[in-house]
Amino acid sequence: MKKTLIAHLRQRIWGCKQVADNIRRWLHRKLSTKIPQPIADEEFLARFVLHSRYICSSNQTIKSAAFIPRPYPDLSVTRHKGFSENQLWNIGLDIATAQSRTLYGRADVSAASVRQQSLTVKPDPIPRNPNHANILGWPKEKSAQKIIAQKLAAASIYQSNPQPTA
Repeated sequence: MKKTLIAHLRQRIWGCKQVADNIRRWLHRKLSTKIPQPIADEEFLARFVLHSRYICSSNQTIKSAAFIPRPYPDLSVTRHKGFSENQLWNIGLDIATAQSRTLYGRADVSAASVRQQSLTVKPDPIPRNPNHANILGWPKEKSAQKIIAQKLAAASIYQSNPQPTA
C-alpha cells in the first residue's frame, strides 16, 4: 500500500520537483515508524554552504546571510550525531547535487547556540538524510532575523569542503 501510494504520487507530480519533495517529506514523516531522538544542547548542527557569497574570503569565516531562513519559515541543518566526517560531507554533497550547486563548505553551530537565540531545533528526518533538522521560531521581520543570523554566524565554525569540485 505504501509503495503503491508513493509510486502513484511520483508519477502524478514528476514535473514539479518542489511539490514532489514536500510530499515525499510529508509521507516519510507520516509513514516512518522510527521516532527521532530529541536534539541535545551539546550536539553540533551543520549548515551546508552552497553559495560562495556566504564565505568571507579574507578570513574564511561564514557570513550571517548563510543563516537567514528566507524565503522559508525555517532553516535546514544536519545533525552531526552518529555521522562520521565523511558521511556528513556526503550528505552535503547530496544536497548540493540535488540543487545543481557546488558544496563550498559547512558552518557548524551548537544546538545550545541556536536555543540561546530563542529558536527551536526540531528533528525532521528525510529519506536521504536521517539527521535532517529544522531551526524554527524565527521572527517574521528580516531585520530581527539578521541580528540572530549574525549571532549564529559568530558562534559557528566554518569548514571548507575538503574535496572541492571544479
